[in-house]
Amino acid sequence: DGNKVTEMIFEKEALVEALECGGFFDLDEINAADDSVLFSLQAILDDRRRVQVPGYGLVKVHPKFRMIATMNPLGYLGTRELPDAVNDRFTPIIFPESASISNLLTERVPDAIPEHVDICDRVFSSLMKLYQNNEITERCITIRGFIDAIEISPVVGIYEALIDNVANRINDLEYRRTVESIIDDNAG
Repeated sequence: DGNKVTEMIFEKEALVEALECGGFFDLDEINAADDSVLFSLQAILDDRRRVQVPGYGLVKVHPKFRMIATMNPLGYLGTRELPDAVNDRFTPIIFPESASISNLLTERVPDAIPEHVDICDRVFSSLMKLYQNNEITERCITIRGFIDAIEISPVVGIYEALIDNVANRINDLEYRRTVESIIDDNAG
């Protein structure tokens, strides 16, 4: 009947804002991104320093714009090698694996019981050794699981918290039994 029902407008995303004003942009888990996204980065990060944004127009990259890309190691679920053309536009910084998580747990859960943090740290260190010797997979080591265990440990105890939040997150029963054994040795 001639009345306006909907209206479509373009709203700038965070990337376009950062491109135009010279901000920093963190592209998290870049090695899980779709190829079309990775392809569009090439024009932004090379000498052209511009990109055509559908529905908005040509965006010229501000000279102070910087992009940081983070990624999980290869082999992590959904990750893959970056195309050479994208990989060459970044300077890699590789963080070493840590044998301890006590600082992380204390920071994330300030009220954590110190003895529970020590137990988690011992379990984590044991798991890291097994992982480095290819006796378990990376999927057996869950930082979020340790954080969840520390958070719930005052209620259910550290042993039960580790079983529920670290061991029980592992789908492979053989690996789960291995992790349960390490928890038994350190918290049982």
